[in-house]
Amino acid sequence: MASDTGSSYTGACHPAADPDVAAAHIAAVRAFNRSYTRVVGALRHGVLGTDFSLTEARILFELATFGAAEVVDLRRVLDLDAGYLSRILTRFQAKDLIARKRSDVDARRQVVELTDTGRAVFTELDKRSQQDIGELLHPHSPAVRDRLVEAMAVIEAILDGENPGGTPPSGRADTVAAGSSTPGDRNAAPGAPVTARSGAPVTPSDAAATSGSPFATARPESAVTLRDPGPGDHGWVIQRNGAVYAREFGWSREYEALVARIVADFLNCHEPHRERAWIAEHRGAPVGAVYCMQESPDTARLRVLLVEPTARGLGIGSTLVNACIDFATAAGYRELALWTTNAQTAARRIYDRAGFHLVQEDPQFLFGHNLLGQRLCRPLTGPPASR
Repeated sequence: MASDTGSSYTGACHPAADPDVAAAHIAAVRAFNRSYTRVVGALRHGVLGTDFSLTEARILFELATFGAAEVVDLRRVLDLDAGYLSRILTRFQAKDLIARKRSDVDARRQVVELTDTGRAVFTELDKRSQQDIGELLHPHSPAVRDRLVEAMAVIEAILDGENPGGTPPSGRADTVAAGSSTPGDRNAAPGAPVTARSGAPVTPSDAAATSGSPFATARPESAVTLRDPGPGDHGWVIQRNGAVYAREFGWSREYEALVARIVADFLNCHEPHRERAWIAEHRGAPVGAVYCMQESPDTARLRVLLVEPTARGLGIGSTLVNACIDFATAAGYRELALWTTNAQTAARRIYDRAGFHLVQEDPQFLFGHNLLGQRLCRPLTGPPASR
């Protein structure tokens, strides 16, 4: 997040605040910026007790981690002004930290790489950074550190993600939404965890996030694991369904109560070989869930599909739906059904791709709104779900 001085000046050269964003939200982000830059020492003259600025340290990190780079690529990755970067590289060369040469591919392009001196300098910077962050975290318990890392991941996913509005980025394999649940009557042994990947290639910037360096800014390739619910997970499903649907659709507590009844029925009466639930995990935190429950001896029902808003775009919705299809098929059902509404348009696209078709649609007043209730079905003896 960019540094913010907190100045109250509102002269003509400063753009007005976005009228669609609450002033309290803007103030909270600015306050966090001021606090965070102080904690990590970004306002000091030199980073980590050295003469290097934060930008200079970041350039050293790029060259140390990914090797020689064309200047134009370095400028693009770090979003730096060409003249500013040129002056930094000139200083680096004067200190024998880098060497320059012409590109073998295009002589008009310049390539820079660290010298032995430059690599030694970066090694010392990285060591100091590890020590500083270790001292920052040491007073806190492992549980608090886990909460901190999870909170940082949420901030990163929201502000640095490719799809801040919730629309999956182009090129991704799957569309994800906070899916539907199934109002109405309720109703194979657990298998190995399922792993889903986004399908996006790992870039050098992605790899940087796995190095442990504080200079890394991008996220690694996103991996999502499906597992059986553990203690507290069913309560999380109820709470998150209520919160997400209230915020995104304005649904009343009637919906949360419905989810609570569905989950309670599963816990009290489910048959392990005919019914199952999954929790989707990303970076060690739950980000989605779905239940497969018995409607009749021949029909299973997909229920309470949910994907956290911050985890959309990772293919979680399709992965959860396909897990239900595979389980219901193996359990001997001939059909998989679900109930949704016309409000769940993104989830409907997932269902359509998975082979579900509309069999019934009725206007209903539910959760404080006039909705079209939709029953979708998919035969389990036909072609497999689209992956």
